[in-house]
Formats: sequence, structure tokens, C-alpha cells
Amino acid sequence: MRRFTVPTPFVAVSLSLLAASCGGGPSTIAPASYTLPDGTRVDVGSDGAISLTSESGHALAATAAHGPLARTFTQRATMVQGFYTFRRSNVTETSFSVFEGSALEGDVVVVRFASATGERATLTVGVETPDVATSIELEVEGVTPGEGELSYAIPFACDDDATFAGFGAQYHQTDQRGEAFPLWVEEQGIGRTGTTAISGDEHTSYFPMPWWLDWRGFGVLTETSARVNVDLCVTDADAAWIETEHRDPDATNEQRSMRTLVFHGPSAREVITQLGDRVGRPPTPPSWAFSPWIGMQGGREAVLSEVQELEDAEIPFSAVWVQDWPGGRVISGDIYDLYYHWIADETLYPDLAGLVSDLRARTSATSPRGIRFLAY
Repeated sequence: MRRFTVPTPFVAVSLSLLAASCGGGPSTIAPASYTLPDGTRVDVGSDGAISLTSESGHALAATAAHGPLARTFTQRATMVQGFYTFRRSNVTETSFSVFEGSALEGDVVVVRFASATGERATLTVGVETPDVATSIELEVEGVTPGEGELSYAIPFACDDDATFAGFGAQYHQTDQRGEAFPLWVEEQGIGRTGTTAISGDEHTSYFPMPWWLDWRGFGVLTETSARVNVDLCVTDADAAWIETEHRDPDATNEQRSMRTLVFHGPSAREVITQLGDRVGRPPTPPSWAFSPWIGMQGGREAVLSEVQELEDAEIPFSAVWVQDWPGGRVISGDIYDLYYHWIADETLYPDLAGLVSDLRARTSATSPRGIRFLAY
């Protein structure tokens, strides 16, 4: 009996593993090695674990020996001030723990698994972009969510040297190994403690992304717009579980498949370039955006006075960031609450448009391209 116990956002369940073949005795499948059309080598172990190696011999991503998972559940989501909580109930987990073998079928490698109760799962490995990206796609047969929801999870290998940098805008550390968290766009919060109504936690983010970079020179992207949960060597020390949710109970099996891409690198810089080539990249900001921005408030005269002080002190800056342009009120003590009506406060900032224009035209040794006015 193996108990798959997962911290939030996963749910603890257990499943008896199939210990013997139908004939009653243990079965063993020999390891196999295949070569994809672009020269990428796919090694499949006797336990179904997959490891990829580029044509040049550069080691890429690998999966762990647990086999994939599928879960069905009902889920309730609540949101307070932009922070989301997801609660699952009626969870059923299907563990595809029985490795049934692998084969080269046409241009792809197919690795097959079964559950103890007969459901099937297939991992298909193929060339996405020659010498750049390899795809790993999971498809499941026999697991239906009914009126509920469905998720799939692939276990990637957590060997001693595995690192997990990325997952979008994450702030508290670079390598996320040893963390379990959801990837879902939500209020980021003020602070990272999770202890107040307006503070985020270590992983709340305006820009989560289901991808990571391994410092050894490869990257893994899950291609989905759905909510993703990651468990990076927490529940299983040798596995990084990447779980995607599927919300449409009427979706076909194809629509419910889980697709990942492994970027070959071989350097971190090349992996990031390969990711950008796949998903797009933002345009380079204008040059002024890379100079200091100075936060100010208090009204027109206060802003102009501070601008003059900065210029007199020869402190370079390119923008002022003014959050109280719509006005506000003192709640108590030093607590000042902004008005959220997005209308300029004519008492604090008379002729706001003129102020913005004057600052833009104001040039000095410290702000040779003028001063931008940025607002909250």
C-alpha cells in the first residue's frame, strides 16, 4: 500500500498498487532506448521512467517512476479581495502505477501504463521542434469526471541536482524545490506573509506561469490555460508533480490531454530564448523606464518641490509615481485611503493635465528626456 499524501492544494488519498501480473507472479519489462527523428534519445526504464538526451549528448528532463495520476473531484472556489481559495471534495485518485511497456510507433515513442482497476494512460514523446523542443503528452482512458472536474498529473524526476527556477513572477526565492503551490492569477497582496486580509503569501502572483528552468540547461513548459498545481519534491522526494485541472465535463479525451514541452537549451540563456520563441516575449520598454522612478504624493506643489530638490541634488530619475492623484481621506493616524473613482482631485492636483505636460517638457542634467508622470 502506497499512500500518496499531498499538502494543499493537493488532497490526500490512497490507492493499493498492483503487485503482481494477471498470472499471479511478478512481471519485469526490460529497459528500452529509442531515437526520435531529430536525434533525441528516449530511454525508458523497466519501471516506465523516461529520460531524454539531446543528439549532442546533453541530458534533458526525466520523469519519475511513479507513473501519472488522474483525479476527479468537485471543487468550490471562493474569492475575497482578489485572493482565491479552492476546496476539493469527493476526490477520487487513479494512479497509473503499472508499467505495461513502450514502443516506437512511427515518429513517436509511446509509453503505456495501467491502473490497478484497469484504466489506461499513455505518455507520447515526440519532436516538437527539431533540436529545440521535445513534447510529452499524457492521455487517459476510462477516467470520467461525471458532473465534477478532472485533473492530470505527471511526475518529473527530482534527482539530487534538479532545480526549479521559474513559475512566472515568484519573489521569495529563485529555486522553488521543496515548495507546493498553485499557479493561478490572483491578487498579489501587500507583503508576503498571508497573515492579513490584504497580504499575499509566498506564491500569490499577478503573473504565474506553468514552466521552469533547470540550471543544468533545459526547461519544461506545460501548455495550458487551466489552473496548475505544482508539488516540487514535497510529497515524494524523487518526484515533481505537475497537475493541470480540466473544468469542462463534456470535453473529449483529446481536450483533456496534458501536454508539456522540454526545451533543449543547452544553456539557461538558450532555454529562455526557446521559451520566448514559443510563447512570445514582451517588447523592450523605452529607455526611460530603466532609470529610477520616484514615488511622491501630497499635491501639485509637493510634487514640484520634490522634483526641484532631486534636480538640485543631481539625483538622476526619469519618472514620478503619484498614487494620490484621485485624492483620498485619512482613516486614522497615518492610514490614508485612496479614492478609487479615477477622477483627478482638483484640490490636490489642479490642472493635472497641465502638470503632466509641464513635467514631460522639463529637461535637466538629471532628466535629459523629461519626466514622466505615472499614476496608480
